[in-house]
Amino acid sequence: MGLIYTGQEADMETGHSIGAKDANSGERVIVHASREAIQDYGPARVREVAEVKYDSGDLEPDGKVFVRTSDFDPVGNN
Repeated sequence: MGLIYTGQEADMETGHSIGAKDANSGERVIVHASREAIQDYGPARVREVAEVKYDSGDLEPDGKVFVRTSDFDPVGNN
């Protein structure tokens, strides 16, 4: 599947929201990243992990992809 990032981003109290679309259907997808994930791994890595989670169907009940620091392999394999 994959995601296409729209460039729409916003800082929120709970983290950072990144707008995206499903690469196949064009359906809107919201990626939410914790502040810690952005600070520790940077926006590019957060987007990579978000795509992996999205492609595997690892979504929140509301359909968002939520990227947390726990989604990154501490050994650096993720």
